[in-house]
Amino acid sequence: MFVGDTSESTIEHIARYLTEAGDIGNNKNVRIKFFPNSLTKNAFTWFTSLVPHSIQHWAQLERLFHEQFYIDQSKDKSKGIDEC
Repeated sequence: MFVGDTSESTIEHIARYLTEAGDIGNNKNVRIKFFPNSLTKNAFTWFTSLVPHSIQHWAQLERLFHEQFYIDQSKDKSKGIDEC
């Protein structure tokens, strides 16, 4: 379950979701339909706030998900190094 915390990787979540979906994940409409089941708390609230029927394609949903929750952890780590 993806909560939407800053420590979570959106890339890992998508990969894990597709792995767990198995063969049904090959159908992009099914991916969209069941994706909310992989979300909880802030992430689920974000999903339910999307305009109904506004997601037409899996790529669109994935892009919006990354835009909302992606944190570049490599940049965060480099900040700490520069500050030393």
